[in-house]
Amino acid sequence: MTLITYPFHYLYFENLYSEEELKLIWEEIDVLNSIDGLFLPPEKTGSAEVDIGTETKILKANSGIWLDSDHTNASTLNLKNIFKKLYKPFYINHPSSWFFKDINFNADTMLLSYYDDGDHYLKHNDDSYVTACTWLYKEPKQFLGGEFLFPDYDIKIPCKNNSCIVFPSNIWHSVNKVYISDDNKNKGLGRYCLSQFISVHLG
Repeated sequence: MTLITYPFHYLYFENLYSEEELKLIWEEIDVLNSIDGLFLPPEKTGSAEVDIGTETKILKANSGIWLDSDHTNASTLNLKNIFKKLYKPFYINHPSSWFFKDINFNADTMLLSYYDDGDHYLKHNDDSYVTACTWLYKEPKQFLGGEFLFPDYDIKIPCKNNSCIVFPSNIWHSVNKVYISDDNKNKGLGRYCLSQFISVHLG
């Protein structure tokens, strides 16, 4: 785990999940992918929007599933239990961070998103206190792009498998477009992101 303190406090993890945990994660994701219509378009997964004149523009192009939605099944429950690892004090309550050290979790939601060829997320912020984004893809990597950005600070973070960033939700962020060859499109070989939107009280 690395604490970055400038220009704001955020945490970066590599190899967040063990090999056994990753095996279970992929088994569950494969089950979800086998169910037609489970991954929903952006207008049904809470996309950030911007008003342009009389029209509203959706800022993301991807598909996703809320792990605690009406579509909940055994696989989503199993994934939620694995992903709660991040909430243990060792991971988020960094003792050297004035922002993270005293956080107590009050509520959270989890969104598993999938980015295939051409998918992206334009600059936006989140309606929560803390956001955690964990990036996953099947090895070997079959796509280009998909970097995570804090555009107001000219910070770009490569999309590395099994890595995670945790940051204040009001910080503007975006995701670069993903590029996948024609042979690998629509096969689940793109960029997955587990977004955890965390509400807290301070104690």
